[in-house]
Amino acid sequence: MPKIVDRVITKNNKTLVLCTSCKRWLEPDKFSTNGYRGGYYPYCKECRRAKLREYYKNRKEVLEFEKQNATRIYTKWEERHRELPDGSLEIQCVECKKWYPDSYFYYDERTQRYASYCRDCLNAKYRVAARRRKKMDKEALSWLYGDVLNDNRHNPHEYKGVYVLINPDLRRQI
Repeated sequence: MPKIVDRVITKNNKTLVLCTSCKRWLEPDKFSTNGYRGGYYPYCKECRRAKLREYYKNRKEVLEFEKQNATRIYTKWEERHRELPDGSLEIQCVECKKWYPDSYFYYDERTQRYASYCRDCLNAKYRVAARRRKKMDKEALSWLYGDVLNDNRHNPHEYKGVYVLINPDLRRQI
């Protein structure tokens, strides 16, 4: 079957639009207008309603299935905190699953809560993020300044992308 390039045709001063779902040529008032090619949705209003009805029916079933089979990602506060006989608090780290005294967790005064990660796990996460940022910064700087970073005369931390945006001739001055 040859591919129809134009979905809108005018014949005998009458405009017709092709519905890509039911393959019928219909009048333009049977289509919703949109910014698509030709100014009309690819489906007529009937087909579009049927497709949306089917989509939301399937979506509702998917959501119900996910709700029934969902496993809880976050544990309740009571499951991660326990009070010892001497009155001190012990908390389980969500990363390493070890129990530590509350002094081993950062405490946020503003929210009045302990961190979910112990200090070791949190610091490890920060180190990984810092390495990733440093690598991205180095790649960005090498892209901006070329071989300047390989030259020992310049400290790469002195140059930021902001200066390049303000003064595009800065690259030549370095």
